[in-house]
Amino acid sequence: MSSNEKRQFQRLDSQDAATLFFDQKTIPGTIEDLGLGGIFFVPENVASADIQVGNVCDVEMIWCDRPMKLTCKIASARENGFGIEIQRQYSVDDLNDMIDSSDA
Repeated sequence: MSSNEKRQFQRLDSQDAATLFFDQKTIPGTIEDLGLGGIFFVPENVASADIQVGNVCDVEMIWCDRPMKLTCKIASARENGFGIEIQRQYSVDDLNDMIDSSDA
């Protein structure tokens, strides 16, 4: 992380598939990087995604070999994708519990 980096949590590189759901739309794509605070999501077709900063959405992905669905908010838009903030109703313990419960 550079000295100018403002992120609270470390980001991990990824190329995992994910799906974004909002406003009755389903948008497949890829997670470019992820951390406990957020995700950088690259839709398969950026032009047709019609996503706006501030949209609330769900992101479905595989995390630690387990399916996860997280409520998120679009925090930023770039030419190739979107910065997505994981909503703070999920603590680190909550996320770990979600992972553990998916084993059941």
